[in-house]
Amino acid sequence: MSESGPEKRLKFFGLSDYGTFWQAGRLLELVREFDATRGDQGINDIVELHHLALFLEHKVLPKDLAEAERDAPLAHVPEIRKVIGRFFGKVTDATFSTLVQDVDFQYRTDVLDLLGKNKVFERCTDSIVLAALQEQSFHPHDLLSCQALVRAYDQEIRALLLAGPRNAELLARKFLQSEGRDPIHLPKSFTPADQRGLFDRYLDEEEPNLNFVKLIASARADKNTGVDARLKLKARRKADALTKKMFESTEGIKTGCEVGISADQVEEVVQSLDGMVGKYSYSRTWLTENLDYPTILNNFVHLFQFANDHMLLELPSYGAQLGVFERFMGTPGKGDYRTGAAFRLQDQASLLQTLMYERFLSSEGIELESVIAWFFTDYLEQEFGAKGLKYRASSPTATYLEKSRHLFSEMESVLKQFTLHVDYGEVDPELLTITSEQLSYGDIPSQVVDKYAYVANNADIQGIQHLLFSDQSGLVHISSDLEAESFLHLVIANDIAYGP
Repeated sequence: MSESGPEKRLKFFGLSDYGTFWQAGRLLELVREFDATRGDQGINDIVELHHLALFLEHKVLPKDLAEAERDAPLAHVPEIRKVIGRFFGKVTDATFSTLVQDVDFQYRTDVLDLLGKNKVFERCTDSIVLAALQEQSFHPHDLLSCQALVRAYDQEIRALLLAGPRNAELLARKFLQSEGRDPIHLPKSFTPADQRGLFDRYLDEEEPNLNFVKLIASARADKNTGVDARLKLKARRKADALTKKMFESTEGIKTGCEVGISADQVEEVVQSLDGMVGKYSYSRTWLTENLDYPTILNNFVHLFQFANDHMLLELPSYGAQLGVFERFMGTPGKGDYRTGAAFRLQDQASLLQTLMYERFLSSEGIELESVIAWFFTDYLEQEFGAKGLKYRASSPTATYLEKSRHLFSEMESVLKQFTLHVDYGEVDPELLTITSEQLSYGDIPSQVVDKYAYVANNADIQGIQHLLFSDQSGLVHISSDLEAESFLHLVIANDIAYGP
């Protein structure tokens, strides 16, 4: 078995990775060359044998291999495991440094894993092992990925972590960043106070990674992660300083939104995009001629596009709207609300549209909150027979702070009123006054059976969602004359023939 470059080495990536199945030729070559009596294998040869055993244990063999020939390679697994065990069984303090020299980069975590499984860390001195690994440029992330090493050298790994402020990035990945990253193991002696101190020193660095600084700033305060309010504030100020410094040397990209009213515009609304700036212009004539309450509310749907024709809100951030780079780049935190350029434009537009319309209606002697109150008091009873639902508009002279506080209170009241209406068919004012339970939006009942469908965390369903709703789906482009931003938009915009 000859030493070969890393690009030719066998590597088992798992059954869910297509890269595993592209190595069939190398697999059979190793099986043919395997000799259990050889004693000159290097560390890379041994690790490659480990991956060969993984292929065989999972019965991943070339598809064109005849059924009668498939049992012979599988029979080598016990011998391969014995060779690996004997190799690591000979490792001592005296040979450890030589052993880890020139390990292929792709095999680094495998080497540590095999050292742990074969009890090498339990019989070798911590100072020799850690010095040798650091000399060979094993990253702290590599070390923390090996639970056996962390367990064996608890205090020493803690000291290694605390010695480098940049190691705070590893903690941020483990505790603050959203899932999907490699596991990181910490020594039992490493405390939340240690973690907070490391985060604090990281924020004192001259050029910390802005992504990780933002992770700390947006994280929830939690004594178990060492993040508290003071640390979050420090991170927020650091992020602001880094952002300001970054834009001192670059102009960046101009983004934003413009909303206005045109006195001579014929069309109800004209939308355009100037680079990354969305522009919305509305006809003053249309707005002035349509001041009845139903149309005012409909304008939020049809003119401002707060909802689509199916009355589904367009305001939330939908995964299908994220661009390719937005989906895979960045460091989203646990519990973060994932947003992209499309959401930010919609968010800015909805805010400016509401502000513009509120001021326009006020100039016409109409308070927007009065329209909302009419919807609950009159419209719902007239159209749906829903009696007793009330919304009290705030005083026209109230400040924005007072209006905001009032609005949140009324929203809570409306939810309770609707719940009573669903449960009992009416809103009893006295019962409403003694209903004190806090309502969760997820617990709000509905008068429609099976109104909502919730997507399960299932690979097949996620695949179907990708095909139907993603702009990266292979179904969005039929031809240059027949394409859309998603397959859903494609079938909605075109007449489709249905048949068995």
